[in-house]
Amino acid sequence: MAQIAEEQPRFDNVIVSILGPPGTPYCGGYFQLWIHLLPQYPFLPLRAQLLTKIFSPFFTDHGDFYFPYNSVLGGGPSGTYFENWRIIYEISGVIDIVMKYLSLTAEGDDLLKGRCVVNHQVADLRRDDTELFERMARQHTQTHAMLRWQGKAKRDQSSKVL
Repeated sequence: MAQIAEEQPRFDNVIVSILGPPGTPYCGGYFQLWIHLLPQYPFLPLRAQLLTKIFSPFFTDHGDFYFPYNSVLGGGPSGTYFENWRIIYEISGVIDIVMKYLSLTAEGDDLLKGRCVVNHQVADLRRDDTELFERMARQHTQTHAMLRWQGKAKRDQSSKVL
């Protein structure tokens, strides 16, 4: 599930909240994705970065991740970033990619062999010791992705009228 914050007065910088998918070490986590739309968007590509720290082969320690049209990591081999951009690509495609990376399904195993991996140490751990990887990813999720979520839930409960 993804949700765009309602209190955003401008839409050149969009924060999307994504819930960690069930059945993954990210379940219950609250991940924030920053999307920056350049003034020339949709004619020039957007930028995107995960703001919430995550333990994943698909995200760097700074929240950068690979998708072909992301100017943060350059989107592949030099010179292809702007050449491959098409105005038909939408923000929802970026959100879908992040959700796919968070899902870590059997399809995720295929992704570990491709250029989508940006954190090779974590990818090696996931491949060599899945149990340890999942334990560390869950712990990282609890530390970095659940604090805000739990605080919001407590505020919501305390503000309910009985």
